[in-house]
Amino acid sequence: MVDCGVTCSALEREFRTAQQFPKLLDGILVTHEHSDHIAGLTAFSNKYNIPIYAHKAAAESLISRSKCNPNLVREYDGVFYIKNLEINYLECSHDVCCCVGYSICDGKRKFSQITDTGVEPKGFREFVQKSDLLILESNHDEQMLRCGKYAVRLKDRILSSLGHLSNKQASEIVAYLPEIEVKKVWLGHLSENNNTAELAFCEALNALKSAGAVEGEDIDLEVVAYNCGRKSNL
Repeated sequence: MVDCGVTCSALEREFRTAQQFPKLLDGILVTHEHSDHIAGLTAFSNKYNIPIYAHKAAAESLISRSKCNPNLVREYDGVFYIKNLEINYLECSHDVCCCVGYSICDGKRKFSQITDTGVEPKGFREFVQKSDLLILESNHDEQMLRCGKYAVRLKDRILSSLGHLSNKQASEIVAYLPEIEVKKVWLGHLSENNNTAELAFCEALNALKSAGAVEGEDIDLEVVAYNCGRKSNL
């Protein structure tokens, strides 16, 4: 499982809905220590005794901020394995000591996730190439953000190179994904206040069309809605 940003009880409801069991998890991969990614980490990992995997540059800050059990934390600084899964990471540009995205491969299928980055990370294309599924941040519509109620300082942070990918930035990435053989992309990490699923989807769809790609043939495009486990195909 990647991150644990909702409460333990909310996660348990999602597992029941999916007819899965938390106690069967072999690990939680943490991208970074912001609260929307670790809010339920301590309670959930403690209750089910699940190892927590964090980059060595982020482990100390994660333990301090989340108050998770240090004995459950496994540090890495390179490719690592959990059973038959090969797990690699890519450093992202975000305002924490270390933020990463993940690719997970079992030898047949590849899943990648890149969120919480203000710019396209260095090495991104090679990292996500041939992914069966990529979850990509499409955090905000720039016009909604600029005209919204957030404080100027927060707006500047989100728009900075250490903030979040906008719909425009995400769509520019989506446009070339068919060329690198990504089969499916889910747009995620949408702001509830500065974005809509429709805006994110339409901007990415238009970028695909401009690149000469056909959604549903060259690549599948969907939007992951705000609530845990809910997906929109618009």
